[in-house]
Amino acid sequence: MNKFDIRYEIRRAGIQDKAKIMDFIKHQWKKTHILANDSSFFDYEFREEEDLNFIVAFEKQNDELAGIIGYIKASNNTELLDVWGVMWKVADSLNPMPFLGLELMKRMISYTKCRAEIGVGANIHTSVPMLKMFLKFEVNKMDHFYRIADLNDYKIADINKKIFVAQSCAANSYLQVIRNVGELETLFDFSQFKNMIPYKDLWYINKRFLNHPIYKYLIWGVKSGGTVKSILIAREVEHNERKALRIVDYIGEKDTFMGLYNEFAVMLNDYEYIDCYCYGMNPKVMHAAGFIKRNDLDNNIIPNYFEPFVKENIDIWVNSNLDGCFYFKGDGDQDRPNIMNRLSDAEQGM
Repeated sequence: MNKFDIRYEIRRAGIQDKAKIMDFIKHQWKKTHILANDSSFFDYEFREEEDLNFIVAFEKQNDELAGIIGYIKASNNTELLDVWGVMWKVADSLNPMPFLGLELMKRMISYTKCRAEIGVGANIHTSVPMLKMFLKFEVNKMDHFYRIADLNDYKIADINKKIFVAQSCAANSYLQVIRNVGELETLFDFSQFKNMIPYKDLWYINKRFLNHPIYKYLIWGVKSGGTVKSILIAREVEHNERKALRIVDYIGEKDTFMGLYNEFAVMLNDYEYIDCYCYGMNPKVMHAAGFIKRNDLDNNIIPNYFEPFVKENIDIWVNSNLDGCFYFKGDGDQDRPNIMNRLSDAEQGM
């Protein structure tokens, strides 16, 4: 018997564990966390009939929840299943066995039989060292690209130096609005990109973006040569009576992105800037579309947090047990609503 199994009952969670998991998140993570307070959103993220997409560890002695790791599936394809690990936490107050968190990660990978376990938003001070040292995961920092409108002032970003990229190649890609899953199924064949990690299918895009219960996502087909070669997904954010557009996912032929220079120029009539967190996109492709890579030298601030708004540059770290993964801001649980904007002061206990 595994030494962890002597002390803990480690298994996939069922609907009967939901209240305990939500309470665990409230007390071990943050009391205003949306997954600790919004039952319907919790179900949207993790429920599959009578099961929950969590691996949990319960103390056998008193049935207290000692640790959790959730997972979000990138497709409904069991043979090419890639998953994002999310909500990875051990209750330090229960004096857990050393490396219980790592054991939960291993059990999740074993249980799901996933091709790749992928993480977005790893803590550089805690989980990143463990992932690199003990699991030998590949760990990288996401690139943050942005393209600003030429304005006299900026109310969301802090632009100390305007940087614009001149058009360098033919703008031969065009955007076609996609409104529903039927249009998406007709226009784009996801199976062409089964070798892309993670592999995302029609089921995933429909659940994650088209049927999101809170956010409204904008979805376009990227057309080149008369056919849709890629899918672009974004979300509007607003602050100080200004809007920005955040690209959260891109699936398909990467090079078609560089042909969107003029399309993004038109979009910037409505937005202060367009930004994109990603890893695996060639910076030359992004540059050809008019984007620059944020770095410490340009001294500009392109905020990441909007709920609540924080005018800071934020680095996002990603990891996987496989090399060559392709990451975007919308992966895992990174682009998730914050409960603070959805509760009254009384409900927040203020």
